[in-house]
Amino acid sequence: MNFRCSRLFTAVMMSAALVMLTILNGHAQRLFDNNPKVSDDKHWDNSFGAANSPNGPVYAIFVKDSSIYIGGSFTMAGSINANSIARWDGHQWYALGEGVGGGSGPLAPTVYAITVDNNNHVFAGGNFISAGSMLASNIAMWDGSSWTSLDSGMNAEVKALAVGSAGEIYAGGLFTASGTMPLMHIAQWNGTDWTDVGGGISGSTVNSIAIKGTTVAAAGNFDYAGATTAQNIALWDGSVWSAAGSGTDSTINSITFKGNDLYSGGYFLHSGGVATNYFSKYLTGTWSAIGAGLDYPPACIGYNQTDVFALSSITGAGAYNITKYDCCWDPLGSGLDTVAYALCVNGNDVWAGGPFVQAGGKPSIHFAHWNVTKDFSAGIQEHASAKREIYLFPNPAKETLNINAGNLQQGRYRLEIFSSIGCIVHTAEVEKRSAFFTFEVDVRGLQSGVYTIRLSSEQYTAINRFIVE
Repeated sequence: MNFRCSRLFTAVMMSAALVMLTILNGHAQRLFDNNPKVSDDKHWDNSFGAANSPNGPVYAIFVKDSSIYIGGSFTMAGSINANSIARWDGHQWYALGEGVGGGSGPLAPTVYAITVDNNNHVFAGGNFISAGSMLASNIAMWDGSSWTSLDSGMNAEVKALAVGSAGEIYAGGLFTASGTMPLMHIAQWNGTDWTDVGGGISGSTVNSIAIKGTTVAAAGNFDYAGATTAQNIALWDGSVWSAAGSGTDSTINSITFKGNDLYSGGYFLHSGGVATNYFSKYLTGTWSAIGAGLDYPPACIGYNQTDVFALSSITGAGAYNITKYDCCWDPLGSGLDTVAYALCVNGNDVWAGGPFVQAGGKPSIHFAHWNVTKDFSAGIQEHASAKREIYLFPNPAKETLNINAGNLQQGRYRLEIFSSIGCIVHTAEVEKRSAFFTFEVDVRGLQSGVYTIRLSSEQYTAINRFIVE
């Protein structure tokens, strides 16, 4: 199974007793936590601090056997050079050759989707123009030693990838053609050529593809699949498209099959005419709500044998930016400190990626791992103070942000400021030479919004957030 997740931008304001929250750009930014579920933070891995994490946000995760592949907008994974794609084997990071390059837009080059076929060929889709030394337009294949282009590739972003029952590759996204061949937002790769899928999708994008047996489900933002009216979700049986009831009233970000149930997460408030609040289930013509829904649209969803997972909050359940459902919504400890984009669930292992910098109260930069049966509590204490070791004022800031890092150890630190979608907008090298340590950063060049600031050395990481008015 593969999960590809999109960027989210919404806005709300709220607060809660016992948990001090600031809801910024629509997502729970948890600054202090007295959540009684915090004891479950022992299930969050403490392996992905500043020295062992990707240096930019993760948008795609795919697990195959003991390999965890990540894609996103980064140039390093831990200490290795890795251009937008890397592999974690449980102990160390590996590059996939020279990775991908080029592209267009502020996040380019970026990998938004990954899947692996039965021959262990890794397919990467996104926004790029090269893979290794090959020209590759938005999609490419890694065979374990080199990159290969897939014919003419696609003329716009690839946002979803999945392997079919016969080993064929399905791709979805913003694209409308491969070379001179029209391919409207969805296409099939047979190992040699791209082929049309029932006339394609009429709309703006396919964000997610899920496959069960010979049924291919495609979801995104569209009105038609082939000649069939289909609101944002459609089913392909190998011959014809069919609608999933009356679909949803807005964009779907992510879908997944769990048994015969097809789960969807996205911007919609209704599915099949039923109030569903960003998350719903479809089964043989019937849509149904899952509890009272979610607090905001999840970028990605996934499942294991017992639970369905979503990258969203349920503040009433103490679940922040990641949650799971069996008979009710439950938190994963104290969750993530901000929004996540990528999710992959593999048995008891849950992998998440995005612009967050903490998971379960521990430094976990852009990449996090949770396992309900494992206790990762060893080493938590050495990071416990990293939550609030730097103090920012004034906050919100207009021209100058003052940073008081008096509690940090002396030494050299790398200063990084991240935008709300995880892009690095400012970097600097600073040195603390005395016990009292305050310095200024000019923020006049930053747009209004929410930012994360990180000070890191080889031994220590400190993180906080601020607002630019």
